[in-house]
Amino acid sequence: MTSIKNFRVMGFIYTGLCLTGSILLIINSSNTVKSINVYQGEAISGVSIVVLVISLVSLIFNALLTSGLLMNRVEFIRYHLRFISTVYVLILAGLFIGCIVGGITIGNNNVEKADAIGAVAIGMTVSVMIVITLVTQTEI
Repeated sequence: MTSIKNFRVMGFIYTGLCLTGSILLIINSSNTVKSINVYQGEAISGVSIVVLVISLVSLIFNALLTSGLLMNRVEFIRYHLRFISTVYVLILAGLFIGCIVGGITIGNNNVEKADAIGAVAIGMTVSVMIVITLVTQTEI
């Protein structure tokens, strides 16, 4: 039978990995926001700014989880769980919408063979999953 101490240790490991992932995402997204060649007309992409804001929000909720574990505050842990649930719902909604848009695009390109449609649909689904995971990577 497992004890509360074991679950507490697993919680600290999880929150340590989450904080590390959030900090690394902030470092990565802050490097992509910087414009190297400003004088040559290089613009900052909106996606990198959105990823930076999401990584900052993720860091706040991961710090909330850490303080909830340290101070034994269940409310803080519940806030983090609601945040994670919201992130996963948004990821699933993006995947669903991406699959529908991809299916419409495939249908409009007049692909006639079923094998070609299946291969393109599988490739499109995998690529949408990869893009959503890379753009919204907030947890390890």
